[in-house]
Amino acid sequence: MTPNYTVAVDGGNGMVNAYALWPNGKIKSTRLSAISARVTGDTLGLGGQEFKFDYYEFPNGKFVFGDAVALVGDRVNSHQSLYRYGDQAHRDLTAVALAKMGIKSGEIDLTVFCPPGIFKEERKRITNAFANSSVRLRKNNERKWRQWEYKSVIVLPEGITALGCFALDAQGYPVKNVEALSGTTLVLDLGMLTADSFLCIDGRFSAENIHSATSTDGGIKRHVLEPILHDLRADSKEFRHSNWADVDIVLRRWLKRRSTCFRTEREPDPCSACTTNCVISGPRNNIQLGRGFERYIDQYAYWVESAIIDSKYEAADKCSSIILIGGGGALIKRHLKGTYGDLILDTGKIASVKGVHPIDMNAVGGLRMAMAAKHNQKHL
Repeated sequence: MTPNYTVAVDGGNGMVNAYALWPNGKIKSTRLSAISARVTGDTLGLGGQEFKFDYYEFPNGKFVFGDAVALVGDRVNSHQSLYRYGDQAHRDLTAVALAKMGIKSGEIDLTVFCPPGIFKEERKRITNAFANSSVRLRKNNERKWRQWEYKSVIVLPEGITALGCFALDAQGYPVKNVEALSGTTLVLDLGMLTADSFLCIDGRFSAENIHSATSTDGGIKRHVLEPILHDLRADSKEFRHSNWADVDIVLRRWLKRRSTCFRTEREPDPCSACTTNCVISGPRNNIQLGRGFERYIDQYAYWVESAIIDSKYEAADKCSSIILIGGGGALIKRHLKGTYGDLILDTGKIASVKGVHPIDMNAVGGLRMAMAAKHNQKHL
């Protein structure tokens, strides 16, 4: 019997977040950074003296994906654009995410996403790009090829899809009395490149204004990674060959054990005592980026406050809550809480969303909506 998988893959400009419903009813997930690099797969046969990393072979070549790209030099392939959705890189990243979760063949019902601002214009093209492409790949230690075609392809608007986490439970059944979405809610989905923002009233949104929901000037790359990279290059020529992806790897490593990097009376020199790994290494020097991260994250939060929350929506006066989605939302949540307090929705107190990280909300919401469709239930 051919296994059937229901899969939702949020292949964003920064991270790929994937969730899959297995034939046995279990749900698996994976994440990888949305970068790749072509490799040869060659080895000198020197064992432990060589870097070891996994790569995937496609009919058109061999590629390493995710943070392991740092081990193979500066050949970073990262198409970052509003119109990258559905392209070869997007399709390859999606296939690798499925392979990392253990899928080798079978019937796959796929849900993918794009920014709401281009959804109407690009939905058909993205759907056809996935529906008309077969997948053939294998990991470097595999002899047999993994092969599949997508049985069905659904494209959904990110941000809007994340509301499925509130309206549907983990099995895809409707949640009664979704109080978190009552009243007027501002939804902010902040990613690597894009910032999506729109209003919902009792969980419903207006298609009239959705074309202006997406901008490309409000992402993590522009407000945090590029300023850090500029400072690095200004500080020392030895970082002139570094790129934003190098800084992004350090940022995610730092966030796992994030601490405040500014001096206090109790700890006048926090860098000397800090166990947080925020170091980027150059040919001769190592530089700690923690204080820079804190400074630019704070400035990023202020930009979101002034340019979006206050100027565009006047949310403090007109909204009952603000929902933060995506890596950028998670990055500045603490800062926004300091300004807006309880207006920033605490998703940890909502049963259907508890345990779902903001960066995974689109993928989780999309999977739940796909499951709801199989139950013959309404999405929202």
